[in-house]
Amino acid sequence: NHSFLNLNHYSGSYGSYKYRITEQSYGKLIVFVDRSNQLKTLSTYLIWSCSIGAISLLIVFILVSLLSRRAIKPVIENMEKQKQFITDAGHEIKTPLAIISANADVLELDTGKSEWIDSIRNQTKRLNSLVKSLLELSKVDEGKSTLNMCMFSISDTIEHAVEDFQPIAKKLDKTLVSEITPQLSIKGDSESITRLTGILIDNALKYSDKNGTIKVTLTRNSRGTILAVSNTGCTLKQRLFFRFYRADSSRSRETGGYGIGLSLAKAIVEAHKGKISAKVDDGIITFKAIL
Repeated sequence: NHSFLNLNHYSGSYGSYKYRITEQSYGKLIVFVDRSNQLKTLSTYLIWSCSIGAISLLIVFILVSLLSRRAIKPVIENMEKQKQFITDAGHEIKTPLAIISANADVLELDTGKSEWIDSIRNQTKRLNSLVKSLLELSKVDEGKSTLNMCMFSISDTIEHAVEDFQPIAKKLDKTLVSEITPQLSIKGDSESITRLTGILIDNALKYSDKNGTIKVTLTRNSRGTILAVSNTGCTLKQRLFFRFYRADSSRSRETGGYGIGLSLAKAIVEAHKGKISAKVDDGIITFKAIL
């Protein structure tokens, strides 16, 4: 092929051949080297390497899958036992609590009102609230929570929840305000959303500063329907949504918190395929749930 004589490059490839052009006294010398065997070997090596690599990855994946299941099996079993224990213990505790409450009423009839009977009744109410929250959380974890998913007006639901907390806010000398976009509807469980709103407002009332302000907003954008509850005078902790975690244990004892409210709120949001988060900006902490 005489076209090589006109090439500006003095070396290169042509098909399976490698060539080189040199200047000689008698003219140009073109040398060809047949690389077909070398290319075939490289091609075979590449195919075998990819095949062996794919088979090795598949074997490793199977082994990791089998071994990991065996490794985490005790952990899964322990978690299931914990959930079952919470459920069983919760149901068992409800009976003696009911008896203690009834006995307190009988004592009050016999001896009249006293601070000791009031203390018994208050502690019984606290334990009943704790057991109820634990059972709700356990049902959500086990997938046994019976959510009545249907279209409802979340604007009305949030507005009613805010109204229910207004007397509590006034009693604590705190301001509860709201900005609710009207006529917003979502598909979900209205009772659970009421519970979610109550948890967030109650948490804001407990941990806001003295004479603080709690603000509830409900809006909608491209990401979904956004419920936000903010309050002044609280620092953000990384483990707020962990069960039984309390950012300030001393204040929790005063307010009666057990550290499971926010974990239950998170479970409710996740049951609605949503996300919940918390952030602090200029001393104001905001809990935002996207539904």
